[in-house]
Amino acid sequence: METLLCLEHVVTLQLDGEKCIGCGMCLEACPRRVLLWATDEEHPMQMLIKVVISVSVIVLATALARRFPLLAGLIGVMPLTGALVLVWVYLENGGDPQIMQSFAKGAFWGILPTLLFFFVAFLCLKKGCSLPEVLAAGFAAWTAAAFLHQWLLK
Repeated sequence: METLLCLEHVVTLQLDGEKCIGCGMCLEACPRRVLLWATDEEHPMQMLIKVVISVSVIVLATALARRFPLLAGLIGVMPLTGALVLVWVYLENGGDPQIMQSFAKGAFWGILPTLLFFFVAFLCLKKGCSLPEVLAAGFAAWTAAAFLHQWLLK
């Protein structure tokens, strides 16, 4: 059964409309609509740990970007994110080798669309494009490559 995690009170809310023990309101009426999907097998703190670690990497890269943009770029694309996801997938699936292999295969070949995103972004920046144009072109290239990625790997 799926549940929702209330970030305000770090409690689990059932989908049948149970009241939040933090605010006493039912799920549908709760003004705090910042909710994350979780599964019954996942402890609420696991989701919080994932969010904190992921945000920490982003904050570190952006903090370094002003003084060390090349290092920040390296941190932004380092395999730490992939390694963290690999750890979460391993823990949540009991180390199932088939799932791990499929994830690693998708991640390996998924590097190509990401490379294309940054190549297009680099070319656009070199031409003097605005940030919205750079992002639009980069994500358009990435999306096309990602569809090709999914089609080829099926």
